[in-house]
Amino acid sequence: MEFFLNLILDFVIGFIIVFNIISFFKIFRGKYPSVVTLQPIERENTPFQTHEKSIKLEQELIDLGFYLLGFSVLLDQKNNTYVMILRHSINHMFCLCYLNEKTTVFAYEFCLGSLSGKGINIVSDNFPMAFQQVNKELYRIPTNFSPALAYLSICKELKNDVLQVCPDSLDEVLYLISAYLKKDAIYQTEKGFLYKTKTDQAFQKISLKGTLVLLWRTGIPTGLYFSYKEFSKFEKRFIKKQSICQDTT
Repeated sequence: MEFFLNLILDFVIGFIIVFNIISFFKIFRGKYPSVVTLQPIERENTPFQTHEKSIKLEQELIDLGFYLLGFSVLLDQKNNTYVMILRHSINHMFCLCYLNEKTTVFAYEFCLGSLSGKGINIVSDNFPMAFQQVNKELYRIPTNFSPALAYLSICKELKNDVLQVCPDSLDEVLYLISAYLKKDAIYQTEKGFLYKTKTDQAFQKISLKGTLVLLWRTGIPTGLYFSYKEFSKFEKRFIKKQSICQDTT
């Protein structure tokens, strides 16, 4: 019995080591968006039109009062990431849906802006972990939450009177996203997470320091802690807080 327990333990430890080594090299070879000018594209030029999950989510969001602003793409050779942008017709909120051409990973986030100027991003459970971003609050939607339930929970906590009005022009939204990507890349470069570049370029290489930070945030077992932390933030603000308010009424 002890032999099999030791064998299982050795396998788990070996798996963790191999997983983290592979993750290290994937991150180190990765690139980070920097000076990018997002442009609108047509639906037929994206994989969204044949992607079942995105088609289903788009309809769910439309049923909740969102409408389609348009599409864009973050061009990176054979690793393009396509973006579908929807805006709510009443509430000051966007939903951005992402589909990576190479990995076929599909994720989404609800984006809001507080009157203080700080961004509020509520991301799907499978949204890739990244550096801590400048001037943003990040929350992760629990796995058992549907997009509709997440949206309703957000609306109960964040009313329009505490949020910035959303632009309703696709060009303006893409400009704001492009400007933020540049601002964030400067911030990550100053922290030493990205290698400095002499001239403006679309992507920057992740530094060794940045690779170790991202590995710490995404590897096993430490990545589980960061995911749990973001899940807990969502639960405390958008679930427990509302439950407490309902109990006191």
